[in-house]
Amino acid sequence: MESHLRSLGIDVTNNKRRRTSLDSDTALPAAKELRADRVCSSPSARSWSHGRPSLILVDSLLGCKKASQDLSQQKLLAVDFEGVRLSRFGRLCLIQIATRSMVYIFDIISIGPSVFSDGGLARLLNRKDTVKVFHDCREDSSAIFHQFGVKLQGVFDTQCCFRVLSRHRDESLSVPNIGLNALLQRYLGVSHQLKSDIGSRMNRDCELWLRRPLTDQLIEYAQLDVSLLLPLFDALKGELTETGVATETVMRESARYAQYAMLNQHISDPSELCVGMLLEGLVNHTTAAAVHIKLGVCKEGVIYRSKNMTEAKPLHQLCIGQLVTVRIRSITVTDGLPRISLSLHHVGRPPYAPSLHQHCYS
Repeated sequence: MESHLRSLGIDVTNNKRRRTSLDSDTALPAAKELRADRVCSSPSARSWSHGRPSLILVDSLLGCKKASQDLSQQKLLAVDFEGVRLSRFGRLCLIQIATRSMVYIFDIISIGPSVFSDGGLARLLNRKDTVKVFHDCREDSSAIFHQFGVKLQGVFDTQCCFRVLSRHRDESLSVPNIGLNALLQRYLGVSHQLKSDIGSRMNRDCELWLRRPLTDQLIEYAQLDVSLLLPLFDALKGELTETGVATETVMRESARYAQYAMLNQHISDPSELCVGMLLEGLVNHTTAAAVHIKLGVCKEGVIYRSKNMTEAKPLHQLCIGQLVTVRIRSITVTDGLPRISLSLHHVGRPPYAPSLHQHCYS
């Protein structure tokens, strides 16, 4: 089998490097707020705890075609992207896709745009009947749509799922967007050990993911980022079933995350932003001082409560993930990207304004 894959241009590696905290011959330890039997009863959690999925690095078009054909037989996949300032205006470098037993890392830099058309990844990522497990897919969706014209569909977002479950537990509607490591600790009792180190390197070196060949550490980071998502999906799905929350509710909120790519398509460059302009955005998180808005065209937009006293009541009612229309009050530049002060114009979309989502995700 391995020789056959290599003949197709696929480099096959059984990755035996295991971090001590994650390499265990026993079931994953239970997080404090999760029953041990939920973790241990998950087949993927048990198999992952005994050894990571095998790794296939795909760096040729022929290999991509074969891998896409194999993946198209699956109904459940975990997906993650890596890149330079991964966003609409950044650069996508890797796509990682995991099954229960295999992690495929597609090298977009080496293969080029044909990975989506001729290679078959566009069809795979666009299929509604294949569930793709992401953690916060917003910038991933924006990157793949604006750079390659690919629409992401069939998403189950673990960040959205946690927010849905938190609301069901009568927690605040403005529960913060939880990070992947915090979610892994809560549900699986493990963490992505390389997150902090590689994250710091990415901040210092914006071309980290562009260099070839990829280092072993970067490959391990990319593998871990995606291979932990299916065990996490099992644990979250178990809690959805236990609490009676419909999976469709999570899928609907996840679809809104994927549609983040469609926001403000009339802006082709951040330099076009100006004071007084109306924009659409998604509420990202709230604090006592401000409401932070993701706009898809800049680092972040912020509604400062002290500057919007007349809007105090509607601001208090905003919840994370909600669509809002905002107006630019002022623009400053941080790290070469604009940071925007906003005022709330409308909760949702004004009745007279056409939807920026209307041309996609039919």
